[in-house]
Amino acid sequence: MPTKKTTTEQPPIDTTEMSVWSKLLAVRNEFYAAGAKKTGKNLHAEFMYFELVDIVPVAAPIFSKYGLLLVPTFVDGNAVADVINAEKPDEHICFSIPLQFIAEPGKFRMNEVQGVGAAVTYYRRYLYMIVLDLVEADGFDLASGKPETHESKPNKK
Repeated sequence: MPTKKTTTEQPPIDTTEMSVWSKLLAVRNEFYAAGAKKTGKNLHAEFMYFELVDIVPVAAPIFSKYGLLLVPTFVDGNAVADVINAEKPDEHICFSIPLQFIAEPGKFRMNEVQGVGAAVTYYRRYLYMIVLDLVEADGFDLASGKPETHESKPNKK
């Protein structure tokens, strides 16, 4: 005789009384528990990092579940992420990063529009990382290499 399937689906969360801060905390905790994986690889410094494709598909349904909307924009020389409580739109948290554009030598393989697109993607990724409080290895330390040692290496001759 077939057994009856049971669902473990939880009832919807009542978020109407939660502040935007409480909702963001819940979103962060649920995002961490989801176990998003880093798929980006810096071949020069040999470390993994989050790409937008690693973050957004995991984060968007969680933001929706808690009635939050993340709106990335670019205003007055800043990349801005406005986290809005959809149930109380006057409640929001604003995160921002000063814009810095890629120097010409870094864009030698791109036209100007591609350079803008690259900057938008880069800043969106960092805005999500700030909002979700994601941890990355320090890119500067990784790119600068290991500290020099004063040990002499044996000569292989």
